Amino acid sequence: VALFNNQFWVSQWNSARIYVLNFDGSLAMDTTIAVITGTRSITTDGTSLYFGTASTVIYKVNTTTMTTTQTINISTVSNAEARMCTYDATLDNGNGGFWIGDFSSDIASVNMSGTELSVIPSATHGLAIYGGAFDNYSPGGPFLWVFDQSGTNQTNIVQVNPSTGV
Repeated sequence: VALFNNQFWVSQWNSARIYVLNFDGSLAMDTTIAVITGTRSITTDGTSLYFGTASTVIYKVNTTTMTTTQTINISTVSNAEARMCTYDATLDNGNGGFWIGDFSSDIASVNMSGTELSVIPSATHGLAIYGGAFDNYSPGGPFLWVFDQSGTNQTNIVQVNPSTGV
C-alpha cells in the first residue's frame, strides 16, 4: 500500500491487479500495469511510484498513463530483493534510493540506478522481512519500520536503525 496524490494504491497478492482507493475507501480505479505482476511493495519519492515484485527489479510507473517508465535492475552482492522496497531521499548523498529486503535476506540500500550502497546482514537484523517503510521524522531516527513475519504471531512491526542494523 502507498499513499500517493491523496489516494491509496493497493496491490492484489500474486496478481497483476492494482486498486486505487479514495480516502473514504471507495474504488477510484481497478487496473493492471503492463509487465508488472505480483507487486509486493509500492513506494513513492513524492513524484513517482515505484513497484517491487520480490525480485531484483524495481519498476517506476507513470500514474497517468499506467505504464512503466523505468526498469531499475538491482545489482547487489547481498541476497536482498525488492519484496520490501521503500524510498529514502537521504540515500546516496541526498540523491535518493531504496531500502530492499526479502524474507530472511539481508537488508540493502541501493541508489536510484539499483547499485548497492550498504548492507545490513540478516544475521544482524534477524527478521523475516515482508514489507517496510523509511521514517525520517520520528525523534531519534531515521528508522526503518519492517513488517517481520517471524516469531509466534508472525505479525511484528520492528523498528530498525539503518546505521547499525539493530
